[in-house]
Amino acid sequence: MPQRSDDPGNYRREGGRDNAYARGRKWIHDRGGATFSASWGRHGFRLGLFDWSRRNPMPPEFWLFPSFLPLNPGKLWSYILVVYLPMSYIYGKRFVGPITPLILELREELFLQPFNEINWKKARHLCAKTKGY
Repeated sequence: MPQRSDDPGNYRREGGRDNAYARGRKWIHDRGGATFSASWGRHGFRLGLFDWSRRNPMPPEFWLFPSFLPLNPGKLWSYILVVYLPMSYIYGKRFVGPITPLILELREELFLQPFNEINWKKARHLCAKTKGY
């Protein structure tokens, strides 16, 4: 069966519109690869690109703090609140998606060195210079 021109797999093999695939990959690599992604990006990689030992803790127990404590997450700005509540739930469940051939291929493409050779103890604190606050 022939692939449609709007099929994402077809774009990838052909390089995407205006060579977007190669430009996007270069942009990620120029900033240190997926190892240097910010916390929200790393959380999105729970689909199988990272595992939980490669992530700073985000325990759901923080949500049980009494509201009079200054560290109560309910006092966060609303947009942060709606992001970190589900993130801490997923952290508590330690959900990791299945490791499929696509995930293995993404690991090869998004990281600058082989996945199993990355020093994750050190890398868990890295962030791209463009994400510094």
